[in-house]
Formats: sequence, C-alpha cells, structure tokens
Amino acid sequence: MRAYDRVAAVVVTWNRLPLLRSCLAAVEAQTRPVDLLLVVDNASTDGTGPYLAERAWRVPHRVVTMPTNTGGAGGFARGLDQAAREGCAAWLIDDDGVPAEDALAVLLDDGAAVQAATGHVPSFLCSAIEWSDGSANAGNVPRPAGQWSRAALATGRAVVEVQTASFVSVLVPAAHARAVGLPHAEYHKWYDDAEYTLRLSRRFGPGLCSLGSRVRHHTASNEGVLPWQAAPEALDAHVVGLRNRMSASLANHDARGLLELARDCARVARARQLPVRARGRLLGGAVRGLTFRPPVQAVGPPGGTEPPG
Repeated sequence: MRAYDRVAAVVVTWNRLPLLRSCLAAVEAQTRPVDLLLVVDNASTDGTGPYLAERAWRVPHRVVTMPTNTGGAGGFARGLDQAAREGCAAWLIDDDGVPAEDALAVLLDDGAAVQAATGHVPSFLCSAIEWSDGSANAGNVPRPAGQWSRAALATGRAVVEVQTASFVSVLVPAAHARAVGLPHAEYHKWYDDAEYTLRLSRRFGPGLCSLGSRVRHHTASNEGVLPWQAAPEALDAHVVGLRNRMSASLANHDARGLLELARDCARVARARQLPVRARGRLLGGAVRGLTFRPPVQAVGPPGGTEPPG
C-alpha cells in the first residue's frame, strides 16, 4: 500500500518517563521498523527532556519539545502535522502504550489484504488495545461500523471495520490527514481521537481494527472514562471531556454520539455520590459543547524542520 510506504511513529508524552522508556523501546523493536520516530514532549518537568537528548536511538528520530503542555490533543496534532508534511503515515501512540513487536507489521498486512480484497483503502488502521493484564481495555474499544464484518468475510482475517478508535495505536495515511486536517488541539484532553477518527471515516469510509495487532495500554484502572464517578482531582478533565463529546457529536452529525452523551449526562444528574456543585460543573461542560467549535487546522506545507537524528 503506497499510503503506508513510510511510517512515522508519533509518541506524545508528559511527565511519564518510566512509561515512555517502555513505549520507545517497544516501538524501536518492531519487526517492521518505523522509518521515523517522532516524540512530542509536552514540556515535561520529570527529566524527560535530558533523557531524550542523551538516549541511544535505534531508528531515525526527532524530538519536538512544546513550550507548554498542550495536552494529548495538542501533541498529536503537532506530531501528525510533522509526519504528514514529511510524507509519512502517522502511527499515533500514547506514551503508556506498549506495542507488541509485530503490531505494526500486522496492521500493515491486514490493511493491504483488505485493500486487495475490497478495493477500499481503510480511512485509518488501529490495533486491539489490551489492559495491563491482557484483557480488553475498557476505555479503548473502537466503535464498529455498520458493516463491521465485511472486511473479515472478504479476507478471512481477524479484522473489524470501525468508525472510531483511540490514539493508543492509530495509523493515518498522510493523504488522509491532508484531506481532513488535523485533530483539534483545543480539545486538550479526551475525545480528540474519537472526533478525528470519526471525521476520517465520514470522509473515506470505515477504518480497520486489526485484532492481531496488540498494544498494551497501562492505564491506572480498567474502568474507562466514567464522568458520573469522577474523583475530585479529575473533575476538570471530565468537564472538558463532556464538552468535547458534545462538540464532536454535533460537528460530525453523530446521532449515536449524542444519544450516548445524553445517557451519560442523565447518569451524572442522578449520581448522588457527587456533590451538587460537581454535577453542575459536569453538565455545564456538556452545555458549553453546544457552541464550542474549534476550526479545523490544515496540515502544513511539505518538508521537515530538520533532518532526523
């Protein structure tokens, strides 16, 4: 698949150096080596900068240091822009994700098989995301497309056609990124990946989840993002998440997303374990999403800022 001739892994990190070490080692150990490893450091203060400057790299690399913490959304937008400008498909990976050594190879093989059998280039490719114990990660389950079994029946492979996926492991062709623009950096945290992959699938048809491409996502728990169980220290993030969900659902005319959001807001309203003020803030976040509509930013002109290391 010409769309995937060159692949740049894009890893976004912020103050999670121990996890980042494992992630980078796993990316460098891929049986199908990446052509470029782009690390976007969101102004970390835990020694990540010196570590990235001094480590011995096994693949061509570039480090992009952001002046402030732009969140996962800002980091992935910056990294995807750089990868697409250099003509690379962008393999977007969270810093707490650890891909199996054949994760990229299986993604590419499955994508090529589906393209050959159906004539359809998937809008994106994504991996099956496991939790630390090998079970399915509850927060990273892609949304299946209407004809979710079409690709599997056409190829005999363990693949599912999907509409959305998380940036724990998503592979986006450069041409698709140039066509639909970048993820919304203004989302800062949560739902930027769902909005972006839904935008891609609306334009190019379903994406493809490869069940044989495995990535372990070392989240603190395996409960997913549940706003009605928001801890006090996570309340601000949940408020932003509900705002982003409303914004994304309206911008993409996503009736299913709106119904799911209405269900979750009803759960928040009934969550007696949350103080009334907290419930009000959460529901207010969803209301702000009615008018929160950041503009789509285009991919920059071709070319890199400096040669890979």
